[in-house]
Amino acid sequence: QVFEFVMTPDPDLVAWVSFWSGAALDSDNFYEVLRTGEVLCNIVNALRPGTIKRTHSSSLPAHWRDNANQFLSACVSMGVSKQLLCGPSDLVDKVNL
Repeated sequence: QVFEFVMTPDPDLVAWVSFWSGAALDSDNFYEVLRTGEVLCNIVNALRPGTIKRTHSSSLPAHWRDNANQFLSACVSMGVSKQLLCGPSDLVDKVNL
């Protein structure tokens, strides 16, 4: 189910993510843009400025993983249960999608 959610996202979700992240997204590039974690970190900082201090803009998967870890930690700090979250590898490497 998560695979369908990420790979064929609802247009309203794409619009929401685009609005809060400032990124140009569409349903064709949704996963590829999210997997770097940069857009997710930008959303957190748009909703709670300064929560994530440094976001990597890089083509290195190690930086993507760091971005994903920062995003997931921010989610927990904002009250999201760990049981509802994926792991960094799920996002970066398409594991368990």
